[in-house]
Amino acid sequence: MENEFPLIYRYTHDEAVRRDELLLWRESFKENVCCARAIEKAIRDGGGEHIPPDCAKGVTEDYGIKRTMYVLAKSVCNLDPKVRAGRGMEEWSSSIDVLPDPEHDMYFDVDAARPAVEEFIGQVRQAYEALGLIDKSQYTPLSGVDLNGKVLVLSPDTLKEEYWTPKAQLWYAQGGFGCSPNARGRAVLATCIDDGETVFWNRQDFDGVLDEKYLPDWAKEKLQELRNPAPEPSQGMGGMEMK
Repeated sequence: MENEFPLIYRYTHDEAVRRDELLLWRESFKENVCCARAIEKAIRDGGGEHIPPDCAKGVTEDYGIKRTMYVLAKSVCNLDPKVRAGRGMEEWSSSIDVLPDPEHDMYFDVDAARPAVEEFIGQVRQAYEALGLIDKSQYTPLSGVDLNGKVLVLSPDTLKEEYWTPKAQLWYAQGGFGCSPNARGRAVLATCIDDGETVFWNRQDFDGVLDEKYLPDWAKEKLQELRNPAPEPSQGMGGMEMK
């Protein structure tokens, strides 16, 4: 994906004030409102109650799949209890990381016929699934697990959307206090299996530990190299190997 989309600020307005991050909150809020209005326009232009199969494409291209899903999930959560969404929609919305902020969320609720909103959500979900990101069925939760030597799945919420690929999700944990489930420190030293970049992440940046039976073919040899690095040759005078 070529576009670099603006940050989604995931804390409430009051928490943003406490953190002295009100500008970040405002910028994200404004983008959420614009996204919601764009969804409404796409639905209206698409015919109202039943929409064409590519109705969501323009919105996800302009605002990103991540923000579009965020705005739609908030809208489902904020539906009038008397007009509940279908069970599948409620389960989907609960899977999206959203933090309720009732005083402000209402401004980017999507105001459109429920059948059209559900069709729109279905299209966005299809676009997300087409990216082929690591599925929840392929990994186990981190709770209580020592991460050292494990293949970890980096959360899409951690990654910028332009890096939403399976190759960017798979990391090999090599140390850091965050590897221990009981340590105070949360930092995990990990290496990207694809490109070999080694950085510190927070333990909560990962979704789980990959079941290695799902390890892609491209990653198997690279993981073996990380687990069994070739010894560096000993050097003598002038760079010649001593025998």
